[in-house]
Amino acid sequence: MSVLINNEKLWDLLQHDENDKVDFKSSELLTNPDGENRYKIAKHLAGFANHRGGKIIFGVDDDREPEGVNLIESECLSTISEIANARCSPTVDFSHNFYSNQSNDLSAGCVLVLNVLQRANSPPIAVTERSDGNIRKREYRIRSGDSTRLVTDGELVSLFHENPDLELETSSLVKYFHTHDYEPLSVSPTPIYFLRMNDLYDYLSNFSEEIAKVLDDPESGYTMYHALFRRALIISILHRLNIRSHDQMQKSINEKVSDIDINKGYEFESYDLSTLKIKDEVLLDEIGFDFEECLSELNEDLYFTDQDKTGLFIPKGGEVEVSEDISEINIYLENEFEIVLKINWHSSQTGLPEEHPESKSNTGNPHERVDGSKRTITGSIQMSTEFAYPEQDYNGYMTSKFYSEEIANIVVDRYDWEQFEESLPNRKLFQIENKLDELRYLIDDRVE
Repeated sequence: MSVLINNEKLWDLLQHDENDKVDFKSSELLTNPDGENRYKIAKHLAGFANHRGGKIIFGVDDDREPEGVNLIESECLSTISEIANARCSPTVDFSHNFYSNQSNDLSAGCVLVLNVLQRANSPPIAVTERSDGNIRKREYRIRSGDSTRLVTDGELVSLFHENPDLELETSSLVKYFHTHDYEPLSVSPTPIYFLRMNDLYDYLSNFSEEIAKVLDDPESGYTMYHALFRRALIISILHRLNIRSHDQMQKSINEKVSDIDINKGYEFESYDLSTLKIKDEVLLDEIGFDFEECLSELNEDLYFTDQDKTGLFIPKGGEVEVSEDISEINIYLENEFEIVLKINWHSSQTGLPEEHPESKSNTGNPHERVDGSKRTITGSIQMSTEFAYPEQDYNGYMTSKFYSEEIANIVVDRYDWEQFEESLPNRKLFQIENKLDELRYLIDDRVE
């Protein structure tokens, strides 16, 4: 007998195959809650709670079709609550949705959707066996793909010591100065990332006339200005990753792996940036700016002596991609992790940021005006990493995590205006030092 589904939410739920967030179970587990069925329910409760949480849908067969069996909501919830408290330690938290023919959700029978919550700030959930009220056996499970399996030794250590970070996110603010002709601006001090950005804007200055024409367009000019900044920052980051010492990264990862007494999940290799194919049709057509040519010219200027140690340091079999709109860098290894470095545009302003000691903003002198020949661009780099744990093994997860931290150290920590701002000298002291330098110059000039 086919059961018709009238409820849209239930219909949507049943369109998905079983995965790490959804599991389908027969109504028999609730209508006949013997010892074996209670154990089955308990292991799925624990498995989902030890992962990211998920849904157990009762009253559905293996083909995702409702069985048409009537369930009594209160009795089902009483059984599940008893199992969550008696067969799981610590207990598992959940909520539920109940769909029935009486509510016109289905043409026959009932479906119970159990929403299992991920454990929060608690030890991992164990499936337990008790004797005389005392726990005599604990079994730890985790949801992985479409099954709920026993955890490995490494996973158990991880579950007890920390909640695995399945996603890592960090961001940093970036500011850059240039002239109205898109040439690098000679000011001091500046963050270290200005070195490469200056090279890029020096390259862009070759197209100053073409750029000016494009940016003067009232409809698309502002958008193109954003695009130039994003591309410059993307190229700068790629180049920075390309010249990072492989030995230093490998040593750092090896030390972290050794500290927790595991083996590396995979080996690493060098990725040749010349194989990165990016056709930037927008700027190539508008101003003649060729992304690949610019990147190639910068890489010819590598100041690393050991050429075998350059190139992007990535896992063997990994890939590097740049999005079509040249706003994201993706570094990933299938079934292990994906790192996304996204460039966001924030604003632009005339003059230098007021916190910079050479800025003429807020100096208290009404006769000093902001220098209109100087411009400041502000954006941000957002880095996010998603791991495939627990589908990947624990060694792979920890290796991926350590690798992601290395990328964050290279990129986000280096391109950090706020960190640089904290190191800026006091404006008054800076002005005094400049005056002293001028006096020294005059004295030296007279002595000569």
